[in-house]
Amino acid sequence: LYLKIKEQIIHHRWPFCPIYLLHINTYCHIDHFAIPAEIALVETTFWPQLYGSKIDVQSMNISKKINEHYERHSNLYKRLCLITDDFHDFVHPGDQLPTGYQADILEHSRRTHGLPCTPYEKIGTQDYNQLLDDLNEMLRSLCDFRNKIHNEAMPMFCTMESFWSTKAALDWLYDQPSTRDRIDDYTLYPIESLIAVIYENFYNQVQFKCDLGVLMGKTPQQPVLNSRACDYHAILENKYCAMAHVS
Repeated sequence: LYLKIKEQIIHHRWPFCPIYLLHINTYCHIDHFAIPAEIALVETTFWPQLYGSKIDVQSMNISKKINEHYERHSNLYKRLCLITDDFHDFVHPGDQLPTGYQADILEHSRRTHGLPCTPYEKIGTQDYNQLLDDLNEMLRSLCDFRNKIHNEAMPMFCTMESFWSTKAALDWLYDQPSTRDRIDDYTLYPIESLIAVIYENFYNQVQFKCDLGVLMGKTPQQPVLNSRACDYHAILENKYCAMAHVS
């Protein structure tokens, strides 16, 4: 995994090229699938917020070459450091909520995202093809820093903590009767792996270790919630919003 990301840095030129962060809230897990409830994808970049202000940059142990590069292009990177695109939607599972799981689904919803999930109360889209089209449209958007090869979609990243749940939810979307003719050619990596590779490339060190999912769980999220949550979760003051998570 580490070597794959390292190879792709040359192609995608991370962290200068947009990075796509994905989070999917789920209703439940069954077999090797997870039934999605809410999905959010944002386009952003680590630069220059990775280094902060000019004073912070100079105080860090960064090579002279990287420091000069930052100073020369800082105005450009400041324009790119914001969220430049986003996608958010709720997913209606149809009749896919399995019998015998309802109590667990209700308890999971109550403890986390708070999305309705009874047989008579569900929200979201059932047009899974359009949902995947919207995601792919973002992932294939133009990037000035990227050499487009074979019109490949950009990889997506999520936290290590949510990696298998997110992958299982994507697999569920691609396994529906209306989407089985599609090729599930998405690429998903843990964001911690990308940070580790970037950390090595820019700091010449390989000691970066951090589980962002655990770190986020220990960090007060109310300020993030107020500014980044979707309307549904903002009204409920629910911190488990997928959009707030990726933002």
